[in-house]
Amino acid sequence: MSTAVWAEIAQEIKKNSSAIYATLNPPATKDEIIALQKTVGKALPESFKDYLLTFNGQNSDNLPMLGYNRFLCVDEIIHLIQAQRDTLDSGILSEYYIENKVKPVLWDDLWVPFSKLDAQMLIIDLHPGKNGQNGQVFQHWPGCVLDADDIVCADSFEQFSKEILKRLYSNEFKGDDDFITFNDDWII
Repeated sequence: MSTAVWAEIAQEIKKNSSAIYATLNPPATKDEIIALQKTVGKALPESFKDYLLTFNGQNSDNLPMLGYNRFLCVDEIIHLIQAQRDTLDSGILSEYYIENKVKPVLWDDLWVPFSKLDAQMLIIDLHPGKNGQNGQVFQHWPGCVLDADDIVCADSFEQFSKEILKRLYSNEFKGDDDFITFNDDWII
């Protein structure tokens, strides 16, 4: 995937909401992406780096990009990862869940949260459970059922991105200048 998919997504957002489009940050720098990879301790998926090289999240807490989640800039992702590491024990298995697509842990150091609404996050999983895919995208919130199949919304960030673009092109959304939500309440 190249930056083209996210450039097309940005253009579709611009056509449907100039207010949301105005919240998109300029592209991340290569140094910012390197800093994020150092924080995570593992290389990021190329498709996620391409996204960051198109725009670096949003600059506003007030307007979500798609659905109800606001996309985070690199600095916010790094801060959130560090806060989660400081607050939650990484690698402590929850006794209530069986390992499935997502490891049943409170927090994993190889999770990359890129979108957030209050305590709900969309995360790229670089350390999936035994039935998961490296780089899958899943939704996380306090009390989520980690062994449920439906918390994983895409097998990769590339698939996630292409699904957004497909839904925008096929008009599978509702929108006004403040919100763009998908008709079937797809995760974002």
